[in-house]
Amino acid sequence: DADVATLAVAWLLAHPARIMPVMGTNNLDRIARIGDAAGLHIDRETWFEIYT
Repeated sequence: DADVATLAVAWLLAHPARIMPVMGTNNLDRIARIGDAAGLHIDRETWFEIYT
């Protein structure tokens, strides 16, 4: 189970336009969650379910 922050970053990474979010933080927990998002795969159908 991913937390909301990890899911949000993973959703951005899976955006059809291939946008690259720029994150800024000094908080180690947030950095870890951002790293976890890179390993979370969201397929296109799931991406659009979240979008709507």
